[in-house]
Amino acid sequence: FLVTGSFDESFLDLPPEVLSTVMKVHQRYIPLYKVNFEFDPLSLDSKNILLPGFLCISNGLLSAKENIILGNEKVLKARFTDASFFVKSDLLINSSTRINKLKNVTFTEGLGSLYDRVTRIKWLAKLLTKKLNFDQDDIDKSVRVAHFSKHDLVSNMVNEFPELQGIIGSKYLLHEGESRDICLGVLEHYKPKGTLDSLPSNNLGNAVSLAERFELLLSIFVKGERPTGSSDPYALRRAANGILLILWKNNWQLNINEMIKDSLTY
Repeated sequence: FLVTGSFDESFLDLPPEVLSTVMKVHQRYIPLYKVNFEFDPLSLDSKNILLPGFLCISNGLLSAKENIILGNEKVLKARFTDASFFVKSDLLINSSTRINKLKNVTFTEGLGSLYDRVTRIKWLAKLLTKKLNFDQDDIDKSVRVAHFSKHDLVSNMVNEFPELQGIIGSKYLLHEGESRDICLGVLEHYKPKGTLDSLPSNNLGNAVSLAERFELLLSIFVKGERPTGSSDPYALRRAANGILLILWKNNWQLNINEMIKDSLTY
């Protein structure tokens, strides 16, 4: 039977992706959205998006319905309380400090830390945007997006909810006063995640998405590893397809052979 539950409205202070991830992914609940809501991907709270309630299906006895509702609400409250703690503790540390913590996280054997990887992505973002004839302001902004692109990988929220990488990092940056275009670039640089996924909505996100994919392909190939018919652990094919999709749909002209040759001078 269908169970309708509720939660304290104070939890609507959390970002909608946090609440919906807890409900959908971790609890298998259905979030309830407001009618005709306008979704802002950088929204820091859920007050204009979600209702303080959820739906779920129970296979318990109908006579125990009230206890089942209370039990589900209690579990969800505990999950939301944990998420609230993670967000609040993350906000005590600025994003620049988190970037330094990337030095302690290995990217993959032989390729240094995640901090080293971010440094390479920044260098490639600058190289790419120059080749694509970005103006100096957008070149600088693209490098800044690359600089902050992975900071949330060492956050409490992403440690608990890996699905929120990029998403929660962009919101933390906005909270710190970073410009929306930089935050949106950080949020969307993971796109496209597949051939059916949308592309980043601004040039900054597209440029850093390209830089990240070139970095991954070049690093892994230089390391001597190759995808096979049955194994592609680094998703190199998806990275290559992403590069082609971004170039094609943005109508950007880039000599890939020249780009690869110049990249190897790093």
